[in-house]
Amino acid sequence: RNHIENWQVRWAERNGIPAGTPPGSPTSRATGYVRSISDNLFEPLTDRVKQQFIAGAGGELEAPDGQSGKMYAVYSSSALCVNLFHCWSRLLDVAPRNSSPAIGQLLAAFGLPARSVRSIDFEVPLIVNPHFKVAPHLDVQISFDSRQCQCAGIEAKFCEPYGDQKPGGLNPVYLRQTALWQNWPHVRAFAEALSPSDLTHSHLHAAQLVKHLLGLRKQYGTNFVLVYLWFDVPGAEAAALHRREIECFGEALKRDDIPFVSRTYQEVFEVLRDGNDGQSNPHITYLLERYMKGAPQGNKG
Repeated sequence: RNHIENWQVRWAERNGIPAGTPPGSPTSRATGYVRSISDNLFEPLTDRVKQQFIAGAGGELEAPDGQSGKMYAVYSSSALCVNLFHCWSRLLDVAPRNSSPAIGQLLAAFGLPARSVRSIDFEVPLIVNPHFKVAPHLDVQISFDSRQCQCAGIEAKFCEPYGDQKPGGLNPVYLRQTALWQNWPHVRAFAEALSPSDLTHSHLHAAQLVKHLLGLRKQYGTNFVLVYLWFDVPGAEAAALHRREIECFGEALKRDDIPFVSRTYQEVFEVLRDGNDGQSNPHITYLLERYMKGAPQGNKG
């Protein structure tokens, strides 16, 4: 995690972007925060997307204490997510659906079939039970004009799998949502092993993904695909363990015929780059320069 954070601070330095303590918190021990959110993004947030983040529960634009939120950090997962998806979200807002062939390119990067895309949204709440205090929030939701698959729900990670904090467990109240577990015996067994504490996973927040599954099923039945998007660190033992934990999670879903896709940011960026046929694209250039150039390599130490 420290390597990733320092690497992103160096990106800011190369581009003349000051990165220090969070704006409004000069005595904070945190570092790597930009002064203006625009310094951390490829393009400004549209009003619609800005309101989605304000309404969300993640404190991305503004922390609960009124100070600057998580998206101000150069190593922010939400900033990385926005830098990838926001461009297409904006295009869909102002142009006819799928007027840009790049939408198909984006879906292909995730191994998803070509479909008519209705919208791309951020911080989407998935109500599992209206009596629960906080609903799980998807990082990104791609909504389709399709009865067979109504959406791709995306959970995206950057530094999080590589921190010292172990993933939390699953609150037993989720296991009591009987109707949502119907015909999912393998995922149910997987979830039971996470409740109330997850003693199995060191890097994958499996309980969070299970909650997303229940929320997606509540909203869309079985007409969805869950996507896990993460940042790889080749050669790092933690990244290899993370990958194995993702594979085990995917096997449980496969046994219950639940569509699941795991992709690294690097895999997605490479497909976008190769699909650009060598033509200059400021968006793709930004992603490659910021998140691929000089990326950290791991070791087993």
